[in-house]
Amino acid sequence: MSRAALLLMSGAIVVTPGSQTYDSSSGNFTVPNYNTLTVELWGAGGGGAGTGVTVVAGTNGGNTTCSTLSMTGGGGGAGSLSAGGAGSASGGNTTNTSGTAGGSSSTGVGGGAANGGGNTNPPSGLTTANGNTGTTPGGGGSGASQAGVGFTSGGGGGGYTKSVYTRGVTAGAPSIGSSLAWAVGAAGPGGVGSTVTGGSGVNGRVKFTWS
Repeated sequence: MSRAALLLMSGAIVVTPGSQTYDSSSGNFTVPNYNTLTVELWGAGGGGAGTGVTVVAGTNGGNTTCSTLSMTGGGGGAGSLSAGGAGSASGGNTTNTSGTAGGSSSTGVGGGAANGGGNTNPPSGLTTANGNTGTTPGGGGSGASQAGVGFTSGGGGGGYTKSVYTRGVTAGAPSIGSSLAWAVGAAGPGGVGSTVTGGSGVNGRVKFTWS
């Protein structure tokens, strides 16, 4: 008797391990044959502040979601007169970790995403320059610098959430062939000041891994 026939008789399935990563947009993921399915989400990074006559706030990073599984990787907050707050996370059955808050005007650092893109330093304080873009996935943009003045505040990094499902064991494990709705949080642009612009955050991420 063939291996496929034996598997069919035992109720087992043939699994081809793999993964799928999305760094933008939204869609529906069709659950393949799996024994273990891992779902990971990173929220997007917030934008750093810009300045000129006044401080111009960046934009918050967007939330990354898998609505079918009630999971959210929260986007990082925007740098403004204060540092951008850390993105939160919820819904994961193994991990829910907040990102790192952005740095205040004393450092101008863009906050790193939890388990993702690291912190991003601003340009040298000896120059007048726009902020630096955050790191992928989910890092916040740095603040800008003004020679002889200092930095603007950095954006916060996105949160990270993770769920691991063992088919037939873990409560709420998705059915093979079912559809999981996902959406990647959009990067928060930096604030556009009349003199300098804050660094942009970067998009979040969705990753499905099965084995």
